[in-house]
This record gives sequence, structure tokens and C-alpha cells, in this order.
Amino acid sequence: LSKNVELFSFPYGDTGSDLSFTEKILESAGYKAAVLYGGEVFECDGANLYALRRIPIGPDTDLHKLL
Repeated sequence: LSKNVELFSFPYGDTGSDLSFTEKILESAGYKAAVLYGGEVFECDGANLYALRRIPIGPDTDLHKLL
């Protein structure tokens, strides 16, 4: 990629059984944040950067409605 990858997307949105352990691994690997599956629009202030919920987007998603 010739670029650092700083954002991790959990496969199937699964953080594993111990999120704090997973956070430490991701941070030590150089990731600055990670996203889970599902969620809604939210304010990032104070959010856990390694457990951000992403909005599922598909071919029939109406982004204007979501936002």
C-alpha cells in the first residue's frame, strides 16, 4: 500500500472475548482506532477509539436517511 494502515475493522464486528486485551494488541501494532459492526451516527467525543460502531452500508442504504 505504501502507506501506514491506522484503522482496523473487526471481522464480523467481533472484538473477541477480552476487548481490553485486543485494544492493547491493536495499539502495539500501530492502529489508532478500530471499528465494530452495526451502530448509528454518534459523537466521537469520549468514545473508545478501539470500539467505534460503524454504520452498515449496502447497495440499498439511504445515507441521507441515516444522517
